[in-house]
Formats: sequence, structure tokens, C-alpha cells
Amino acid sequence: MKRRIPAAAVFLALAAVVAVPEPPRPERAPDVWEQDLADIDIAALSPGEWAEYEMTGPDWPAAGNRRPVRRLACVDADAELAWIEITVRNGGPGLDGGVLALGVRKKDRHVEKAFWSRGGAEAAPVPVREGRAGGAALPGGSVPNVTGTGTVSKEKIKAGSSTLDCEKVELETLVTVNCCESKCRTTTWVSEKVPFRVWAEDPPRVEGIPAEIQWVARPTVRGGLVKRSVFRDNATTTAVLVRWGTDAKETLKRPDAK
Repeated sequence: MKRRIPAAAVFLALAAVVAVPEPPRPERAPDVWEQDLADIDIAALSPGEWAEYEMTGPDWPAAGNRRPVRRLACVDADAELAWIEITVRNGGPGLDGGVLALGVRKKDRHVEKAFWSRGGAEAAPVPVREGRAGGAALPGGSVPNVTGTGTVSKEKIKAGSSTLDCEKVELETLVTVNCCESKCRTTTWVSEKVPFRVWAEDPPRVEGIPAEIQWVARPTVRGGLVKRSVFRDNATTTAVLVRWGTDAKETLKRPDAK
């Protein structure tokens, strides 16, 4: 009988899923990984675009009856980089009040620079780590085999005060390496009316490995994330769009800004 891969061994992050960095500790800046926003079509962003998501899951406990809300805002861009500010409210003292600014390369969607500030203090640089959050090395340097099935359909989703026509993509994947395996079920809903368009590859990648997906139907919509649900290790993490717009302003003054 095969045993399951420990959660720390493999972090499943599909190309159609907006990455969710691990919540930081109160006393320090959050960890930043070069692929934290690799699931967003960075080149398609325009300054001013923003989107807010209500988060639920093991890493996102509710503060009383208020769920954490994570905000992504494109506040600046040039030919090479797009600057995205990430903030959280209702996330508790470890998250609220902090601003993380990531300079993400358009050509490969990797974070090149990062700055962080809390409570209006001077922004401090944050080191950018290689890879993706949770992407621990596999035993013996083995390369996993990734297989799965995918289905595509249409569905209306409520987002804040709006109801959006969405394309729904359901993926069930199995990662096998040596004697171990891990399953993940990811469902995403995207809409062309929403900013922060997801970056979709065919085949989709799991931990950088192309997955062999048997499609019932293939995705056709290039749009922003409206809803995402990930079931892994007997726990579900969700992100649901609550509001979005095009009037975001820079709030963190970067030392390298002109």
C-alpha cells in the first residue's frame, strides 16, 4: 500500500490558482518566494487594478465573525516590472497593518524585489527566496510524476454585489514519487470581467512539473479569479472575490522609487 506524501514534502499549486503565501508572524516581515505570484498574468496588469478576496482555511482563521480579506493591488508598472501591494484585514495582529510590495517580472512572473512596512514605518527590503512557498525538496531529489483529470463547465458565481458568468475548471491530481502519493482537488472559477487574470498553462504545472491531465473539456476563458477551492490533506482552503476596481494607489513608499 502506498503511503501519502507528508504535507511538508509537496506543495500543490496549479497554474490556475492564485498563490497564497503563508501568513507572517507578528514580529517580522513575511517570507517572500520568487514564485509567490507566478499564477497571475503579470504582463496583463494595468496600474490601478485591484481585487479583494475573503479567505477561509487552516491558515486563515476568522477574527470573531469577520473572515480575513486579502487585497492585491497593482500600483505601478514599467516595461519590465509590475509592483503589487498585498494587504490583509481581519487577519489578526500578525497580518493587519502590514504592507508587502512585490516587484514581479513580466517575462517570467517571478518576484525580483520585495519591501515591507507596518503602520506607516519606512519600508524595509525583504529577501526573495528561490522557488515557491512550501516547496520542500523531495526525498532523494526524485522527480514526481503528476497525473490527473480535468473538467470545464459554465456557472454563475456571486461576487460581492455582482453575479458573474464564470468558467469553472475542476482538477483532480495525483503526485507520485518513490513509494508515496498525494492527492489534491482544485476548483477555480474565472471571469473576463475581473482583473488579475490567472496565468494558465497547458499542461498545467504542479510544483513546476507538467501534469498529465485527461481533459473532458479544455479551459477557454482568460480571466481573473472569482473563486477558488483547494482540498488537500483533509482540509479546504477557499478564496472568494468580494470586490474589485481600477483605482488603486500606492501606499508603501519604496526606497528605490523615483
